[in-house]
Amino acid sequence: GAFAIGLQIDRHLARVVVVDLVGNVMARAEANLPLDEPSPGVQTILGLVADVRRELAGISAQSERRLVGLGVAMPGPFGLKESDDKWMMPAWQQFPLLETLAAGTGLNVGLQNDAAACATAERIVGAAHGV
Repeated sequence: GAFAIGLQIDRHLARVVVVDLVGNVMARAEANLPLDEPSPGVQTILGLVADVRRELAGISAQSERRLVGLGVAMPGPFGLKESDDKWMMPAWQQFPLLETLAAGTGLNVGLQNDAAACATAERIVGAAHGV
C-alpha cells in the first residue's frame, strides 16, 4: 500500500505523522515552533518531515516510491487580507507555505483548516467511520 504524511501546524507546535492508507501510524515527530516566524518554523517542519521519512525507510524499503503526498492542517480560514488574531497565525497565512513545503520535500502538498482535517480523519478512521 501507500503512505501519506500529515502535518499539523499550531501556533506553538508542529506535529508530523506518517500513516498507511488504512490509518496505521508508521512514524511521528513533533517540535516547538518559533512564535509568528514562518521562515524558521518551516525549516523546523522540513527537518521533522525528513526525520519521519528516514524512520519510514527503516520500516519499508520502498517507502519513498509509495509516498502519495503531504497533507497540512492549520488554523483557518485562509486568504484573510488582514487579521490581528494571533491564533489565526497571520504571518503564516501570508507565507508561501505550500510552495515552500513542496519544494523542500518533493511531494504534492495540500492544505485544509484544522477543523475540516479533524472531521475528515474522524470520518475515515475515527468514531464516524462508516457514517
